[in-house]
Parts: sequence; structure tokens; C-alpha cells
Amino acid sequence: MSGMEKGIGGSCRRQARRLSFVSSAKVYGPEFNVDAHLTNLSATGVRIICNSYVRFPEEVTIELKSGEKWRVSRRWQSGLKAGFAFLTP
Repeated sequence: MSGMEKGIGGSCRRQARRLSFVSSAKVYGPEFNVDAHLTNLSATGVRIICNSYVRFPEEVTIELKSGEKWRVSRRWQSGLKAGFAFLTP
């Protein structure tokens, strides 16, 4: 297997190993700043739950409490939950 598999409707899902945990973070863009919790981390991206609803643009920045920042691309969003892929390794 190449790390990708066909999902429902023929879409591809990444099969990167995921680590589940909870860590506080901020998600921000040019017109918003929202508190969130990271709930899942893999080599290719992160999943978050926000404290309030924001319709995320295609690209945002996630900043951890440690000060580490990731530029990410939105892959999906459902209510307060969203998944992002890392733009830089």
C-alpha cells in the first residue's frame, strides 16, 4: 500500500500514523484568532476542535502554547472540528 487508500466516494485518505492527545493552541488568519485544542497529530497534519465557530480559509497558522507555529491548509471542516495538512515539512 502506498500510504493512501480509497475512501467512500473514491476519495483518498491518508494513512499516516496518528497520535491522539489534547493540547491547547491558537488558530489564526488575517481576520480571526480562535482558541482550539489539537486532538490528533500525524506526520502530515493535525485535527482540531475550536472553542467557537470560524469558517476557516484555505490556509491558516496554528500556534502551540510552546510558541511553535505551523502553516497549514484546511482539508475538511465540520462544525467546530477541522483537519489540516502541513504546508511545510
